[in-house]
This record gives sequence, structure tokens and C-alpha cells, in this order.
Amino acid sequence: CKNLNLDTINSENLLKWFPSKSYFTQQYLQSNAPSLEDVRGKVYRGYLVPVGICWSISYFLTNFLFGPGSWYGKQLHIEDKSKTVSNRAIGCNLFSNGKGIRSSKYFFTSIQPSFLDRQPSLRLNYSTFNKFHPIAWGMVDELRMLDDNGAVLIGCGGLALSGGVRNFAPFVLIRQNTNA
Repeated sequence: CKNLNLDTINSENLLKWFPSKSYFTQQYLQSNAPSLEDVRGKVYRGYLVPVGICWSISYFLTNFLFGPGSWYGKQLHIEDKSKTVSNRAIGCNLFSNGKGIRSSKYFFTSIQPSFLDRQPSLRLNYSTFNKFHPIAWGMVDELRMLDDNGAVLIGCGGLALSGGVRNFAPFVLIRQNTNA
């Protein structure tokens, strides 16, 4: 996975990178967390990895019930004064609705021990901003770097309703503007 061709990334060829959920998990456990500075203000294109028994359910929830359109990706550690609480960093998900990209489903970002191995991960916690959304409330994502500079992040998305991060949906984030 270290020699990645980011120009050809799509959901189908993610199976070449991650042929199974167990292989994805192995890569995640061997990866390091980015620092908050590594991801400050960065925009990432997101892809669900089509592996695991719950893949089709994850795809449906993410693209039809989670936001105002199809999931496009994330913006991490943004400086939005209207969303700042107790000086904690926030981020948001990005959705495509056919008319453009829209931000929604905000989350707090912090470096925390992973639920999978207790090693540091970039945790995205949705509960504070999404108290009345049946999917986003209780949702947590964990991210680690697949490469050395944070251009490729791999994530474990967990819903409280389905067992949390221990029963995660795997996804990949590709940084869109490497000069940002």
C-alpha cells in the first residue's frame, strides 16, 4: 500500500489496495495517527471500501440517510467560530447533491486512543452536533495515515446502533489539495 497511485483511485480499485476487511484492519493497526496540524483545514475525498458483510448497508446509510446528498468526503480541523465549543477543533462531512458540494454533519476532532488497539488515532465524534439525527448521534470515526504525509487516511466508521468502531465500516480519505 505504500506505492499508491492516487490518480486512479475509485471505489472499485480500492479492492486492489484492501482485498478484505481483515487486510484493511491489519493496515489500520500498523498505521500512525496524523497530528491535528497534519490535517488542519485539509479537504479529503472519501471512498467507502467495498469489503465486509455490512458493505451494502454502510453504502446505503452513508449515501442515502446520513446527509443531504451522496457522501463526498470530509474537511478536517476547520476554524469555524460559529461551531467552536470550548476551543475544541471541529470538522465536517461533505456531500454532493448534484448542484455542488455542501457541508453538514459536523464533528469534534481530537487525538484519542483507538477503540481497536488503544494506540493514538484521530477521532471524529459526532454526538455534540447531531443530537437529533438517528444515524450521526453516537457516531465515531477513527483515522490513521496510510502514507507518511497525511495525503491518504484510512478510517473506521462506527455507529453506536451497530456496535461502534468494533464493527466498523472501512473508508479511505484522499487529500484533494496537497498544497493547502
